[in-house]
Amino acid sequence: MLVVSSVVAIAFAATMSLAAVGIEALIYVGAGTSMVIAPYAIYQRKQLRDMDSMRRVQNKIRKEVNRLQGENDKLHNNVTDLTTQVDRVEECEKELSSITDGMGKSVNEFVDLVKEHKKINTEIKKHLQIQVLQSLMDVVIKSDRDNDGVFSAQELKMVKVFIRNIRSVTFHEDRFDKIMDENPTLKNLMRIVRNLLDENVSEDERVFELHVDKFMEAGLP
Repeated sequence: MLVVSSVVAIAFAATMSLAAVGIEALIYVGAGTSMVIAPYAIYQRKQLRDMDSMRRVQNKIRKEVNRLQGENDKLHNNVTDLTTQVDRVEECEKELSSITDGMGKSVNEFVDLVKEHKKINTEIKKHLQIQVLQSLMDVVIKSDRDNDGVFSAQELKMVKVFIRNIRSVTFHEDRFDKIMDENPTLKNLMRIVRNLLDENVSEDERVFELHVDKFMEAGLP
């Protein structure tokens, strides 16, 4: 009986020792497994975050590609419109060239005609100035009836009536009155007449303005 009890005690002790060793081994195994799995889990989370970031980047790239595609479509349409406009311009140039050829005149000839026309207008203006000046001188002398070199209100009225009837001249009567009211003398009136020939007189000070087109229509000032 004593032997049996001893054997049982020894067996129990051995079993407990094995159990203790097994638990300790399990603890070490579990700890080791955790040490292996933890970095892997961290790596996995990092991979997931990277994948999410990559997905967002891809979405942004996709949106940018779509936007650029839209801009490209607009640019293509603009190029098409410009091509159409260029074609129209070329057609207009051909038509103008055809008209010019049909008339037998080149661009240089047309420019020469414009210059010649300008020169003729200048000559006409000079002729008109001389005629108007002669007419004004004549009326100035005739209006000073008492030959005292000073114009009365009635004499100035006669001068203005005559000037208003000159069809090729714009008469600024208010400017005339302002000058003559201060000094209604023959000398002052002659200064106004010479104003007609002075190219340096500013537009707002001119008493007379010549109109070549009216002169050509009327034939006389």
